[in-house]
Amino acid sequence: MPVGDSLLVPSKKLWRWYHNKLSGFLSSSAVEERHQHDFVVKTKNGKYKNIRVPILEVDNLGDDMAIDEKQIGGDFYTILTNRNSGKIALLAQTVRANDFSQLIPKFGLRGFYVKSITRDLSPAFDWFIRQFFCNALHTADKFHIIRHLLDSCQDTRVRYKQELLTAKRLQYATFKQSEQTRKQFCKENNEPFVAKKFTYKSQKLSNGETVLEALSRSRYLLYKYPQNWTETQRERAVALFEYYPEIKKSEQLWR
Repeated sequence: MPVGDSLLVPSKKLWRWYHNKLSGFLSSSAVEERHQHDFVVKTKNGKYKNIRVPILEVDNLGDDMAIDEKQIGGDFYTILTNRNSGKIALLAQTVRANDFSQLIPKFGLRGFYVKSITRDLSPAFDWFIRQFFCNALHTADKFHIIRHLLDSCQDTRVRYKQELLTAKRLQYATFKQSEQTRKQFCKENNEPFVAKKFTYKSQKLSNGETVLEALSRSRYLLYKYPQNWTETQRERAVALFEYYPEIKKSEQLWR
């Protein structure tokens, strides 16, 4: 599209030019460089799988590192980052502890100089760090700690909900059996049979909701700070915490 004496190049076309031609990304030397650290592992079913390692830069190691998993294009990668410079020291297409054993020798002795490393609670990362960063102080990052606490809080809520649903199913099974017995009795005595409607009796809380309703509707309020609750959520939380102190304790742990 002409604008004055210049032309505006479409962004997608410009990206294709740079990716396919100008950057040299697809050249044989660049492809060889990107795959120089790749390795092959044997899977459980006896087949072989190629593990891509696009980045392995020993010089990017520093005193403070961070390791985490990232999903890229549907695959999970392990990414090792320098917390001070922001540079990536390792990007590998695996999160399995056994695969890391083939990466450790490539770093030489540089791992002994790392002082601290921030990580999640993955057992695979724990093994890798203990093998490679022997002198590093392990720090569990805040994001994963809070996520686990939130999951535990929700697990407590779901557990109580499942107990009530199980009790409801048992109560319905008992009601159904009694109806069948009553129907058979009416048939044998030539009496009219009028089916009854099943009603589940659940205790009501101080906010007027049943326990099962409060458990179902309190899912999202447990993810929020109390100051962000609406008035309805506040009343529901107070009523639920009075009935289930364990949920209140779980909710207070992550705040």
